[in-house]
Amino acid sequence: MLDTPQTIAPRSAQRLEMGGVRIERLRAQEVTDSIYDDMDDVGSFVVRSHLVATKGLRLWNANDILSTRDCRDGDLAIFDGGRGWRVEQGAPSDVVRFQFPRAEVERFANENGRPGFETLVSEPGTVDLIIRGLSLAMLPSLMEPRSVEPAFVEHVLLAAMTHLTQNYGGLFYPPQRPGNLAVWQERRATEYLAAHINTHISISDLAAECGLSRSYFIRAFRLTFGTTPYKW
Repeated sequence: MLDTPQTIAPRSAQRLEMGGVRIERLRAQEVTDSIYDDMDDVGSFVVRSHLVATKGLRLWNANDILSTRDCRDGDLAIFDGGRGWRVEQGAPSDVVRFQFPRAEVERFANENGRPGFETLVSEPGTVDLIIRGLSLAMLPSLMEPRSVEPAFVEHVLLAAMTHLTQNYGGLFYPPQRPGNLAVWQERRATEYLAAHINTHISISDLAAECGLSRSYFIRAFRLTFGTTPYKW
């Protein structure tokens, strides 16, 4: 066990918050800089996107160093806040940090007809150029918070949550094309399934609730949710 570092560099002044989601830029530019990012945000997911390659990044849990590794440009890491995680990054490094409250992610999933959200998980060493691109798009707003366009930031956050929940949260958002269930049919199908979760469900009855034949409904459900009604 190693002692927890006592000298902690102050957080970057580049930060903003919208709808409970916090976005922040953490940069270490001088050789002597070292930033410690505590994931103490209980009830939130912390998503870190590296904008430059970083050498010797260290992952702590409480007072223990769990790993030391080099990160590539675009490296993505997701942490479940409040579990003692801490990241130590030296110079040069440049990270955009998103803090998404779990309740906000669950609300987003429910509003999009995907109530099965449980958690966000990424593998160490994951490179995600989409989140990196969205992070870069946020830099002007982070540098000039007083000139932020709320509609733009909101669209970036919606795009980020869509990408994160689909790629790291096990949710499925189908492309809009003929053969999918309509929005009202999605809602009716999921409501019916949730209400009859502990009883035998007839696919014919479920199809009838959506105004469709049994065979068409099965195909449309799979296209829409990426799985069968029973597995859902």
